[in-house]
Amino acid sequence: MPTRRKLCSKGGCYLPAETGSHRCKFHPFRERADHHPFRHLYGTNRWRKASASFLAANPLCRHCLEQGVTTPATVTDHIEPHGGDEAAFWDVSNWQGLCASHHSVKTAREVNARQ
Repeated sequence: MPTRRKLCSKGGCYLPAETGSHRCKFHPFRERADHHPFRHLYGTNRWRKASASFLAANPLCRHCLEQGVTTPATVTDHIEPHGGDEAAFWDVSNWQGLCASHHSVKTAREVNARQ
């Protein structure tokens, strides 16, 4: 009987894990210090409250809506990467609501573009 492929262990990613790994090709494992260089911005109560408020006002995934599908937005995403610039990080006009799947794909593209 065929075995089911395991999914990527990265939160919110639903892509299959690479053979011999717990992660997909878009989310290779990195040491924790390199994993999320802007954790000091995302890990604050201020961000959690602002993000929750934004998602309450923008409850649907923007990318799904463009495809004619209604899917709840679960992630507040920066349309243009902020690169650690706090002014750009807090610029609400640069935010969009995305579902976890679209956010994972968008983030993976951005990471691959930087490499």
